[in-house]
Amino acid sequence: MGATIPQTTSGEPATPQTDAGIIASETTGSNNRLNEILERGYIEIATEPYFAPNEFIDPTKSGEEAYTGSDVELAKYSGEALGVEVRLKPMDFTSVLGSITTGKYDLAISALAYTPARAETMNLSKGYYFGDEDPQTAYGILVRKEDVDSIKSFDDLADKVVVAQNGSLQEQFVQEQIPAYKKYNRVSSTNDGFLMVETGKGDVMVAALRMARLYLKSNPTAIL
Repeated sequence: MGATIPQTTSGEPATPQTDAGIIASETTGSNNRLNEILERGYIEIATEPYFAPNEFIDPTKSGEEAYTGSDVELAKYSGEALGVEVRLKPMDFTSVLGSITTGKYDLAISALAYTPARAETMNLSKGYYFGDEDPQTAYGILVRKEDVDSIKSFDDLADKVVVAQNGSLQEQFVQEQIPAYKKYNRVSSTNDGFLMVETGKGDVMVAALRMARLYLKSNPTAIL
């Protein structure tokens, strides 16, 4: 683990006010969309299933049964409450956001944090999960063990390849808080970013430290 990313103090807050919520398509209006869902008998929910423990894939199962996690359980509960079938639509994180702004799918549930920009284009639910982490230390950088002594702060990244998930809050942190870097690589999932750093294709992965710790726990032989 490297340095943690401090909360921004400029303009719109990059640190989420809510760690997880739901966003809904508003293309045809909320009431009309709900009526459509009830009439057709199913709801299509977009998710990026690579962010444990919120949503991830259980390798012991197959098909839709393989998708699990707290957000997936909430998605199923939402379907039950409406009396409709839940159809999960797995995709990369950027596509999750795009599928809602374009109205392609009804709902997105994917560890989505509140940001003012998202609130302008999507219907956001009230927050249902609020982490107990200090916002100043909830996010940080993951580096290879061999680089821990040489990377102490953002000032040490000028000649490094920085990696973050496309469309995420972490990408916003990179753009707003890292003054200089050699190259910036966007990845479709957090796990892809961890692997990129581990294999030497990147030097630093900007991530939620809760997710980083889970990755290291699940991969004890990782060189991160």
